[in-house]
Amino acid sequence: MTKQIFSLSLFLLLFNLQAQTVDDALRYSLLQPQGTARFAGTGGSMSALGVDFTTLSTNPAGIGWARNGYFVITPGFKLESSNAQLLAETATNGTFDESDGQLTLPNIGVVFTSQTRSLHWSTFNFGIGINRLADFNETITYQGRSLGSILESFVEDANDNVFNQFRNDLALDLNGNLIFGELGDETRTGDAIFFNEETQLFESDYPFLSDQILLDRQGVVTRSGGINELVFSFGGNYREKVMWGLTLGIPFMNYEENKIYEEIDRDNSLAAFDDLRFEENLDVSGSGVNFKLGLIFRPTQALRVSVAAHSPTFWSIDEEFESTFTYNYTDFGRAFGGTAESPLGEFGYNLQSPWRFLLGAGSVVGKKGFVALDLEYVNYAGNKFSYDDFTEEADALNEQIDSVLTSGLNIKGGGEYNLGKFQARAGAGLQTFPQAGVDQSFLTLSGGLGYRTGRVFFDLAYQFTRRNEFSFLPYSTFAIPGQEVEVNFNRHNLLLSGGLYF
Repeated sequence: MTKQIFSLSLFLLLFNLQAQTVDDALRYSLLQPQGTARFAGTGGSMSALGVDFTTLSTNPAGIGWARNGYFVITPGFKLESSNAQLLAETATNGTFDESDGQLTLPNIGVVFTSQTRSLHWSTFNFGIGINRLADFNETITYQGRSLGSILESFVEDANDNVFNQFRNDLALDLNGNLIFGELGDETRTGDAIFFNEETQLFESDYPFLSDQILLDRQGVVTRSGGINELVFSFGGNYREKVMWGLTLGIPFMNYEENKIYEEIDRDNSLAAFDDLRFEENLDVSGSGVNFKLGLIFRPTQALRVSVAAHSPTFWSIDEEFESTFTYNYTDFGRAFGGTAESPLGEFGYNLQSPWRFLLGAGSVVGKKGFVALDLEYVNYAGNKFSYDDFTEEADALNEQIDSVLTSGLNIKGGGEYNLGKFQARAGAGLQTFPQAGVDQSFLTLSGGLGYRTGRVFFDLAYQFTRRNEFSFLPYSTFAIPGQEVEVNFNRHNLLLSGGLYF
């Protein structure tokens, strides 16, 4: 078997195009700030009210309201659940549920206050801490029977002269050495896909789809990590009418993804195919920097109006990627098989997230509490990748982002009712999925209680987030259908904040 040897630059390009996609741009810019229990309990709608540490990551002008310094910490517990079904026209597959619980720490911070000698600019406050901006954790399990094989995807790429050391190269005999077994006869190679000298095309061992063979298949997708932001915030007020704030944000993130895909011929429908397994591992880490500027206006004693702008986050990101392919078959009454491993791929790149603009309004109802509404506008097409040595490839990916992603309007509303030392809270939020032709959204419902006495305060919140039905493809091809998995995803968060005024 012969195969073209590609240059190092083309190898890096192929790996790069596999690693960075529109999904990556969305993952790192589709934020859902969590922070304190008070912020979560009111639906995250406190940009105009400002009396919460989490607003340092939304509207930093909130720090201008502080009259006393305080420390706050928020541990939590989250429970995530998914329900997945492998869709198939020729078979009826069941749904599979997966759930996982985890302890979290979405917030810790401290605010210091000081009085100035200015008659009109009376306060100058400083805050430092960490807020949770995004959570990537989820597990999806699917299983069922359907037509086709991932080998057809490998073959299609090979015949399009696309070879990838992390995908279809693993199923090939690269150097004349049989990876998965011994030579059976003149028509077999022992590899999962091979080059047919007569047709001058790559082929898989069996035409899985054309023979209408139903294979059992199963898979697990496990994702973990998130984005946390270290904030340094300054702010104050002008004549008790205008609050201002500035935040230097240093977000840092980690993301791990493990995807396992398996095909099994349990019915022995194919004479010499037993099973295969393709596993991919991705490990991402990065840090960035951004600036946030906010203002809160108080035209009357009861009314609050706020505006805020977030600069793009300028990310520096590193990825490590590797994959393995296992293939087993029986031929001439003997079992053959083996595992091919990719090299460890490493790649670094930059990502510029889009600008974000926030508008908020709130009304303080005497000493009874408040109601508030927040609107956030983001043009997700503003995501821009850049690579040091692959300018043209980055431009092509950015053009794809610009054509696929749209702008989004995120809406949050909530309020608080004062019961003396206790407070009752409720809120809701809706975040649309900013992709043309995709009908997806994130609905968040929340509620909570607060207790304040002297210098001590405690807040408890429950937050429910539902991502409505979405789907993904374990693999895809141009000529024939791939598999489609339909998923529903829910997240339950329980947060407890404790704090001390000083």
